[in-house]
Amino acid sequence: MLCDQTGSFVSTDQDKAELFNTYFNSVKVDDDGNLPTFPRRAELNSKFDTVQFTAEKIYKVIRKLKPKMTCDPEGYTPFLVKQLVSALADPLSLLFSSFFSIGKIPSAWKRAIVTPIFKKGVSSNPANYRPVSLTSVFGKAMERC
Repeated sequence: MLCDQTGSFVSTDQDKAELFNTYFNSVKVDDDGNLPTFPRRAELNSKFDTVQFTAEKIYKVIRKLKPKMTCDPEGYTPFLVKQLVSALADPLSLLFSSFFSIGKIPSAWKRAIVTPIFKKGVSSNPANYRPVSLTSVFGKAMERC
């Protein structure tokens, strides 16, 4: 059971979700739109011509995914994608190459399911949980390639 700020126990799933949402929103950092400065690690005129999404590379990356049964926001599990990798590798290589060439990814890949994971301390206190984002299996695969 979780306790809200007044000390009352929260029992329904909806109330628990609202409590975690309120807490996680209270401790987040708002994006001000300014990118921090980083030292340049590549030449000024560098291009990403060498990034290639081959079916072989995608096959290897997907085979290394942890076979969790937890669904991503689109409803796919890494376990399912691993089982279908031989049929998916070629189409994914075309999709990933296309997305990379235009510099865009599907908006669905930017969504996440946020799950509270207990850290330590009193389990009724929402501050003793950390948010973990479950993101798209395909987005993770492209990123790793």
